[in-house]
Amino acid sequence: MTRADNQILVSFEDIYSLLDKLYSIQASSLSQIRHIRTGGRALFMAPGTQVHRRKNYSHCWALKFFPELSLDRLTVLGVPDGRENYNFLDGLVKYGHG
Repeated sequence: MTRADNQILVSFEDIYSLLDKLYSIQASSLSQIRHIRTGGRALFMAPGTQVHRRKNYSHCWALKFFPELSLDRLTVLGVPDGRENYNFLDGLVKYGHG
């Protein structure tokens, strides 16, 4: 996290770190965050122990946990797998809200 002139850039290595930290922030503080930077790997959740139950979630679904966020900019660092980058963009276009 860096700070300059009353602005804070919040940067996360991955979507797991983003979820972990944002859950601990009060809603009033979340509404003040304007720029987040995070790694591009999708959120991988394995609710069961069987391989076929594992599911990847795009960043847009993870961010929906925080309706208080009103970002001006979301920077997602690309990953070597180009298909995953396109899936991320496709998810934001289809399911994002502005």
